[in-house]
Amino acid sequence: MRKVWLLIPLGLLFAVTAHADFIGTVNKGNEAYRKKDYKTALDMYHSAETDRPESPELKYNIAGAQYQRGSFKDAIEQYQGAIKTTDVGLEAQAQYNLGSTYYRMKDYQNAIQSYQEALKLNPRDMDAKFNLELARKMLKEQMSQQQNNQQQQQDKQQKQQQQQQQQNQQNQQNKDQQDQQ
Repeated sequence: MRKVWLLIPLGLLFAVTAHADFIGTVNKGNEAYRKKDYKTALDMYHSAETDRPESPELKYNIAGAQYQRGSFKDAIEQYQGAIKTTDVGLEAQAQYNLGSTYYRMKDYQNAIQSYQEALKLNPRDMDAKFNLELARKMLKEQMSQQQNNQQQQQDKQQKQQQQQQQQNQQNQQNKDQQDQQ
């Protein structure tokens, strides 16, 4: 019986030490993030990720550092992992930040969806309400600009076709004149 009792405390000691190492690494990442040293923060978070690869909180932290470094696609992937949490507050914040990331990428449709999800989880989030309306406005402007660009492209093509037809007519007239002479 004694050997069994000795193994259990050693197992607990290892678990406590591993947890302390994880927390220490995350705290170092958080400190680097506060100092705007996002590369070091990412390095620390990725190091901690080996212990808890599915941690929504860690994915959220990684996403934040990636966002700050301008790695928006990577940030989106991590925020999408962070929203798979049972913590409603974390999920709301991850949805909000996911919306902000889409917004920075000018993907206003997905930004709108993320802000709406954030508001479902936290209806009092005034920043999410403001950003939702801003994203809607930007989507309208983007669609209007796309329509204008399409119209300009069509106008340009029509003008080129008209010029080509005029050139063809001119060539035909020149040929007809040469044939008459």
